[in-house]
Amino acid sequence: ERTKSRMLFSPLPISQECIRADLSVLDIDSCPSMHCDSSSFQVSAHRAQSISSSTVVKSSEVERTSALRLRNEEYRKKYHHDFESLLRRLQLQDQHQQMLSSEDFFKVGPPVKQTEIYEKDKVCMFFQRLLTLDYRARYIHIQQKNPNGKTSQSILRSGSAVTDENDLAALFTTSVELNQSNESHVHPMDLQMAAFRCSDSFLKQKMITKLSQCQYALPLLIPDPVTTNIEFPLWTFRQITKTWKRVTMGYNTTTVTMKSMPIYKAETPMVSFFRLGSVSSSKSQLMNALINDRHHTFFHRNCPGSTKSRYLMDGVAEIAWYCPAGKPNDFFTDCIAFCNLHGDSLKTIKQRELLTEKSSVIAVLVESLEKGQESIEVISELYKSPKPLIILIADNGCSAVEMKPQKYKLGLKERSQSDVSEELKDIIQTILSGALTAFQLETLASDPRVTADEDTEVCRNGKSAAMKLVKLVEGMNISKVKDTFLPCQGQLWYEWCKINKESYNLKVDIEKERSQKIQQLIELRQKQCDLSNSELVKSFTESLRRLPPKDREYFLKWTQILIDKSLELKKKHDKSANFNLKQDDLNQLSKKLQSATFGLEHIFREMGQIYEAHKSLEKPSPGQQAEWTKYPELAADLMIKGHPMELMDGDAGHVPLIWVSSLIQEVIKKLGDQRVFVLSVLGVQSSGKSTMLNAMFGLQFAVSAGRCTKGAYMQLVKLSDEIQNDYKFDYILVVDTEGLRALELAGNATLHDNELATFVVGLGNMTLINIFGENPAEMQDVLQIVVQALMRMKKVKLSPSCVFVHQNVTDIAAAEKNMDGKRRLQETLDKMAQLAAKEEVCDAECFSDVIAFDVQKDVKYFAQLWEGSPPMAPPNPGYSESVQELKTIILSKAKPFDGILLSHFNAKIQDLWNALMNENFVFSFKNTQEIAVYRKLEVEYGNWTWTLRSEMLNIENQLYPKIEKGQLDKVELSYLYKEISKTYKAVTDSLGAYFDNDKDKEMLVQWKGRFENKIKEFNEELVRAVKRKLEDVIQQNTARIKLEKKKTEFQNQLFQKSKELATILKSLAEDEEELKEQFNTVWIHWVKELTSDAKPIEDIHLEEDELVVLQDLGLESRLIDESKNRKTYIYLSERGNYSCYTTKKKSRLSNLLQPAQEKFESGRKYTFKKEFIADLSLYAFDRAESWLLDSHKKFKENNDVSTYLESKKKEYYNIFRGFCKGSSSVVLFGEMMCEKLKVSAIEAVCNKTGVDIAGEMRCNYPAFSENRLNLEKHVLASLAEKEDFSRFISYIRNPKKQVKAFIKEEVYKYMFTTHKSKAQTILRKNVEDIYKIISHALFKATEKLEKEQGEIKDWLEEFFSVLGRNLTLETINCQNFSDIKNFDFLKEEMEKGLKIITVEMNSLPLEKVKECRQKPEQILIDQLCNCCWVRCPFCAAVCTNTLKDHSPEKHSVPFHRPSGVKGWHVRGKVDLVVDFCTTLVASDKRFYPELDSEQTVPYKQYPTAGEKYASWSITADASKLAYWKWFVCHFQEELENHYKLKFQGWGKIPQEWKHLSKEKHFNGRLSGRKKKCPKVDEHWIGCRRVL
Repeated sequence: ERTKSRMLFSPLPISQECIRADLSVLDIDSCPSMHCDSSSFQVSAHRAQSISSSTVVKSSEVERTSALRLRNEEYRKKYHHDFESLLRRLQLQDQHQQMLSSEDFFKVGPPVKQTEIYEKDKVCMFFQRLLTLDYRARYIHIQQKNPNGKTSQSILRSGSAVTDENDLAALFTTSVELNQSNESHVHPMDLQMAAFRCSDSFLKQKMITKLSQCQYALPLLIPDPVTTNIEFPLWTFRQITKTWKRVTMGYNTTTVTMKSMPIYKAETPMVSFFRLGSVSSSKSQLMNALINDRHHTFFHRNCPGSTKSRYLMDGVAEIAWYCPAGKPNDFFTDCIAFCNLHGDSLKTIKQRELLTEKSSVIAVLVESLEKGQESIEVISELYKSPKPLIILIADNGCSAVEMKPQKYKLGLKERSQSDVSEELKDIIQTILSGALTAFQLETLASDPRVTADEDTEVCRNGKSAAMKLVKLVEGMNISKVKDTFLPCQGQLWYEWCKINKESYNLKVDIEKERSQKIQQLIELRQKQCDLSNSELVKSFTESLRRLPPKDREYFLKWTQILIDKSLELKKKHDKSANFNLKQDDLNQLSKKLQSATFGLEHIFREMGQIYEAHKSLEKPSPGQQAEWTKYPELAADLMIKGHPMELMDGDAGHVPLIWVSSLIQEVIKKLGDQRVFVLSVLGVQSSGKSTMLNAMFGLQFAVSAGRCTKGAYMQLVKLSDEIQNDYKFDYILVVDTEGLRALELAGNATLHDNELATFVVGLGNMTLINIFGENPAEMQDVLQIVVQALMRMKKVKLSPSCVFVHQNVTDIAAAEKNMDGKRRLQETLDKMAQLAAKEEVCDAECFSDVIAFDVQKDVKYFAQLWEGSPPMAPPNPGYSESVQELKTIILSKAKPFDGILLSHFNAKIQDLWNALMNENFVFSFKNTQEIAVYRKLEVEYGNWTWTLRSEMLNIENQLYPKIEKGQLDKVELSYLYKEISKTYKAVTDSLGAYFDNDKDKEMLVQWKGRFENKIKEFNEELVRAVKRKLEDVIQQNTARIKLEKKKTEFQNQLFQKSKELATILKSLAEDEEELKEQFNTVWIHWVKELTSDAKPIEDIHLEEDELVVLQDLGLESRLIDESKNRKTYIYLSERGNYSCYTTKKKSRLSNLLQPAQEKFESGRKYTFKKEFIADLSLYAFDRAESWLLDSHKKFKENNDVSTYLESKKKEYYNIFRGFCKGSSSVVLFGEMMCEKLKVSAIEAVCNKTGVDIAGEMRCNYPAFSENRLNLEKHVLASLAEKEDFSRFISYIRNPKKQVKAFIKEEVYKYMFTTHKSKAQTILRKNVEDIYKIISHALFKATEKLEKEQGEIKDWLEEFFSVLGRNLTLETINCQNFSDIKNFDFLKEEMEKGLKIITVEMNSLPLEKVKECRQKPEQILIDQLCNCCWVRCPFCAAVCTNTLKDHSPEKHSVPFHRPSGVKGWHVRGKVDLVVDFCTTLVASDKRFYPELDSEQTVPYKQYPTAGEKYASWSITADASKLAYWKWFVCHFQEELENHYKLKFQGWGKIPQEWKHLSKEKHFNGRLSGRKKKCPKVDEHWIGCRRVL
């Protein structure tokens, strides 16, 4: 209705410039067919009415309207053409539809280009520089390219030929034909606005925030070129906070009050500047002089890069704030907003009227002030309005004149800008000293004339969810919010952290105190669970889970915005310069302010505590999955998106290990186990650490001095595609930390700082040491902390790197000064290294002894952050350059790094923090990831050694029968090496590939040389062992050489005698019984005849020999008989206490005798009784008896002639019977061959089956398929299952014996119960293989003899040749079968017999395999027990290293036991020790190294107690085995009886131990051992339980 009263016709000529006005300002809505209205086509209402009544007719009005519509349409087309052209030049044509997002720029990319920048790079360069706080992002100099592809020169040349005659004419020519492009470079503000228009809302917000930090004006009103709406980007202002100091003048007093608030809430006066018409002076330049005369807050025509052509700025209103510093040279005494409407305000009616209404002061710039000008009407309206007005006249040189109250006129012609600006400042200050309306950004959104960017659906959805959340805390006192809605992270969490740390440093009754602490921790966790139903957390997590990604981002931003808005306690606290309080009052206020902080990080912390409480209590939720189980996934989604996540709780000073671990595991699930380069930062408080990281990587760490980082935060930054292939990792994980020497920690700063520094340095692949200033005295404390942390890392074999960053250096370009600074830093570091070396008991003379450090390359000097004095100072461009240089240094140093897997990083957090909980970090540190990698390597080592062993067993099986049958009398080492060389090469290749290609190769490299040597040594030992074994067989054959020589004679004689007897008894062929009787009768005579000159081997008499030996030792018969009757010697090795066998040694003056016994006793203060000698001797005889008897039996079988002939009886009976029945030589030979084949085949099948069963169990049976530690767990599981105390004691006293027994039991179960069918399948397969080999040999031998017409001996040679190594038969005398010629018939006969043999072998019982030479249990014992068996000197836990000799690695075991299990007790008492040695070594207690020791040794210094103690690495650890607690409680009485001691007094069993139940904790999982892939419970056996 307002515009309908205006005439659309103007009597003034319409200029071309007017037509080019931005369509967004056209507001021609008086005609129904038009939707735009330009001020170029309007005059004031009464003037229009006057013209209408006197000169204009209706028909001409219609023509005029049509002309305007046509011109507007032409302008619209031209604007779109220019806009699209601009986007194409900037490579933004796609982003106009698909917006640029934060993810496009918040990546680690290549260094920001300084040269060779082209138009297509400008937007990217703009964002990159802006994000690093480089205000020169506007002034990007580009290089144009000529059509020939070469870079054009900045100085242009005339294109016309110039001669001497016309050169002056050419000089005075107004236009010169130039070789230049018609298209000028892009205007800087067009670049900024194009980038703004093509960005999504979050990138816009980031961009505007950075522009504000660069002290640039920000877009306030933006005309939309399509919809003609005026956009108000309120959302982009939401993260901007301004701080200023207001000066209030009183009577003889001046009060300075500091204010800090989000700028959208600030109520400030606003001074708006308009330009009416074309003016020769620059309005923006004049405004800059009012705000900051050294900085181009508003871009103007004289700025670098400015061009005549500008497409996107006309009609845009920009705003900037002047923030006083509370100093005398401030321009103004309070914060003032300055608004600049770009372009001709005559053409931007909407913006001008809107700003006029909202402004406190209006300044109008005109070329001249004359009647009849188009601007006069606007000026007249403003002059008559109540708003203060300042008219700036370009062609007038008058000074400031107040025409009437609050109406000023000021000339600019031929006047210096400084004079003009000073007068303007005075005028504005004078006007603002009165009562004026204030402007608040937030209120502008409610104006119907603008469209706020927060009106989008996704923004409204996010805001709605946030308002629902914040409504819960609205109006509450901020100090009560946490107690009400976030109770889990308050006092309960602080108390838990305190008790948890105390549990690592117990002093007196360790196990009792620990049990009490654990119970207290459980109770606190239970209380947290009871309080974990916070409506605020429920609402927050529900929104995170329910909202789509974009809505969720808005929700998070809005939540923080609304929380800050609702909770005003901190913000309402003004800090005055004359505000003086006592120190105690200040401390109380500081604590109050700290407790009053509340933000998103606290909600996430609460989620973490709720999760930890429920997770640690391990209470399964009934029904569907509990809400708390989804918290890590929600947090992981945000971390992947770039949100920082809390690593260390800054208030409690503690790392929530369960929460952090689950969070990282969820990240791994979503991203995969990516490699990351961990970059951490250390430095004093408020030294610019977070600012530096934010500028370097575009991160979101809190940076304001009022909101310093507390604790430690981690944030993932992805490497960009451009550099991804140049690095071995995928992300940089940045760890930002709170400042050292924080004021709020003044009483406990040293301990906290040392913990933080050690933790952060240990985590990082590289640590930035941030030093503020150049004073060595100020940085000395920080450097001492850092050096000590680095020294600790060296002692625990971690190798971080560091770069020192000197911030706020006054002159970074002065080389001499920098050299001097570096020299002083080096001296300080060396001094600190020497001090730290004394503290950490380490040798270090200089800093380079601690860490590889080059002071020339590893020190970076930073310029000051601000270019001037805040709050109006822009960032120093030199600071941005320093950030980029540091980033380049970091990336170059990171290039060789493999980074660390996220899973390894997760484990590293656990290791470092658990070690820090103990008093001695180095002593307590356990690198679980390195241990895990080593355990995995042990598994591979077992596979490699098994490959070699199984191949060597096959070689042995091929050679053994040949030697045993006298066909091989020598085995060379070279032959064995040759036979196994192929397998050995395959193993070494596999080893090399594993070390080179495994994902943990950077950690594995430290063991590569050692394991290469171990494999080589194992192979050599294996070859030598087989050679010894085979040589023993050869020696045995040599020992019975006489028998071997007679074998052929015996065979011939027996064959002839059988043939002769058959001729005589041929008539009895049908009577089998008679034949057998006659043969037996004759056989006895034959044996007597053949052995008449052989002496039989006598049996041995062990008891008689034993008595003789014992009497030779000087033992009486009575003593021997008593010992035998008592039978105590049988269990001698399992006794827990041997004191009954000793007597105290008396001092003697005479020289001691030197027999072996006295030599043995010379170092001890006691002697052994004769009863001990008797029992020990009988024990040795008892152990050796079965072996001696078995050995004698084998010797008799191999060397007794009668035994040999008896073994041949069946064979010659068959020959005799065959002759009786008239069988041909072919049939008899075939039967004899089959009989010999049967014996050899069964032996080969059984041996091969034994090896194969061992191989199957070694590879697939859970107990045997991994490393020594895995075997140990299964042994413990088996012991617990049987609950046999005698087995436990056997395991404790002689673990190797019990492990061997376990292997035998498991093999027996495998073969005869659990996997019997599998074992039979293996046996049948080997039978089938042997059958195929023999059949093939028969075919080949027969085929060859048919062609070559040979004898039976030729057939045998070929048959044996084809059999090769697979089967070895006894030598057969062919003389008796020389008549055989029909080899086809022989083949048929043997095939018949072979089928019968095969059927018999298929039905062989598995017991036969147990009787063979290659017994599967013995093979597995040789493989699995060839490891370290050294026992812990305190608790007798056996070292679990798979390598037998693992020097220089010390002995270790992941799960120790209470020392009382071994019989340790308090000297002089019967109190057994109930403490674990892993806690004792961290205590202040002492021990006696030996039974007869007189001096005690502190447990903390146990390595000094002797070699057996020094060879062990016992890490101080709070982890406990529920297994051994259960064992002590379950077998308490048996242990007490066994050791004749008691669990009482100091060794009283804690009551909590007695609640442990095997059924609850163990048996339920034991059933899994019988499944295909059983898994022993880690929690029960040895895993750390974190409460």
